[in-house]
Amino acid sequence: MTGCGSGRPAVLPAVTQDGVPTSPLPTEAVLPFLDAPDRGIRTGGTGGCRRARRRIDPGRDNSARSNPGNADAHLARKVLAAQPFSVLLDARLTAFGDGEAAVELDIRDELRQQFGSVHGGVLSYAADNALAFAAGSAVGSRVATAGFSIDFLRPARGTLLRAHAHVVRAGRTRVACRCDVTTGDADGPQTLCAVAQGTIAVLAD
Repeated sequence: MTGCGSGRPAVLPAVTQDGVPTSPLPTEAVLPFLDAPDRGIRTGGTGGCRRARRRIDPGRDNSARSNPGNADAHLARKVLAAQPFSVLLDARLTAFGDGEAAVELDIRDELRQQFGSVHGGVLSYAADNALAFAAGSAVGSRVATAGFSIDFLRPARGTLLRAHAHVVRAGRTRVACRCDVTTGDADGPQTLCAVAQGTIAVLAD
């Protein structure tokens, strides 16, 4: 999956069985997941999606909630690692499945703006990627961000940034998602610093 940007997403090359790309990746890439089985996302005749709400514990790695041995979650992490910008930020995918995804990164001085809080561009990146991965966990295959908006609620400070997104409605061509962006210490309470919502496009084959 990819965030918004050029509007001309390129297709991720084929991967081997362990999820390793077989050819160099473009900087801007559509990040396709294996078609995911139904994991609690119930789709009606109109393509609507109702999500079973689950509590995500911000103090732990929630990837186990999507089955730590899940091949789709494993491939999703490979996909994140294939994004050069995500590698630059040292981002991690800590939850994936059931129409949800969480992206985390450690806050360091290079990511701050002149007032000492995390730059809005970093918060936007985390929200954008979390929205796209959440959609991918629900509809699988090829998706890309069609657009999203973000509201900054308070300065983002601390040592850890987390963007947790979930699917609101999954249709045939668009997936609506929401995201909470929090910051804090790894073992302490998280403070909500931004909220985002976006529309993820389901790309034609």
